[in-house]
Amino acid sequence: MDQSYNKKLIESERKYRLLAENSIDCIWTMDLNLKFTYLSPSIEQIVGAKPEEWIGTKLKDHFSKKEFLKAAGYAMKAIRYYKTFNKVTFETKVLDINRREVDVEITGRIAKDENGKLIGLQGTTRDISDRKKTEQELIRSLRERNILLSEVHHRVKNNMQLIMSLLEIQKSYISPNSLQTLNEIADRIRILADIHQDFYYSGQIYEIDIADQIHSILHNLATEYSFEIEKINIDLDIPKPLVNLDVAIPLGLIVNELLTVSFKLFSDAGNPGISLSILHDTDSNIEKIIFGCDGVKIEMENCTGRMEFSFIILKALAAQLNLSIRQEPSEPDKIHFLKH
Repeated sequence: MDQSYNKKLIESERKYRLLAENSIDCIWTMDLNLKFTYLSPSIEQIVGAKPEEWIGTKLKDHFSKKEFLKAAGYAMKAIRYYKTFNKVTFETKVLDINRREVDVEITGRIAKDENGKLIGLQGTTRDISDRKKTEQELIRSLRERNILLSEVHHRVKNNMQLIMSLLEIQKSYISPNSLQTLNEIADRIRILADIHQDFYYSGQIYEIDIADQIHSILHNLATEYSFEIEKINIDLDIPKPLVNLDVAIPLGLIVNELLTVSFKLFSDAGNPGISLSILHDTDSNIEKIIFGCDGVKIEMENCTGRMEFSFIILKALAAQLNLSIRQEPSEPDKIHFLKH
């Protein structure tokens, strides 16, 4: 029975050594004095030294002072609390044969003999130089991306402000009949500027909270058309869709045109009312928009002047979202935007 057990033990040790000697990671053991007692051949791939050059040396011989204190701290904690200690994995820098630092990941465990007595530590060391290099390149790329995004944002912002300033100057040189048209152009530019502003400050590339934008558009237009927002019956069904920039811009402009149309129609209405419902799928693609001027007929086909121009714009913007505009005869106060 003892002979059978010894054969199994020898075979087990042979398989373990074969595994260790062919492992990409360096497998090592050390005693309680933090002196290496075994290292697998892959240590040479990591630091350029053969295993026998490290066996018998201490942990402190292969680290800078700062990195040694980190590694030794984990080792002493493992030894002190070995009864409850499982394992630890941490990143550090080990010195190669030329005393240059190599980025490594170390996983350490306690080692016991067959009687359960603590005899040292064991674990693996993995070269992560390529990974750290990739991480640094990614960090640099992200930094460059942020700088580029900031530059683009400031250029867009400055250009928008310049256009708005030119429009304000132009207002002094046009007739009162043309003033409203200029104000509407300014509103559209303001929508673009606000969406870009939210896009930049949110820090999210693919997500813009269009619900906040819609509330802002509503309040701005109510003020511009001299309506008290508290006296307008507002029914909004906007489940805070988070949309990307390609959706946010045409959607914001659509809402701006719809609200502009409604406030024009409300000039002769006693108790204005607005209803807006937006339905989107799980990917935040707009599936349906239903807009209503409660009790006020919307004439899309027979309108003229600025109203006609608004509907031309609406059709063009709807096409960008793969929507078509429909008006049901039974609901003359509503406009439906539906998927093609």
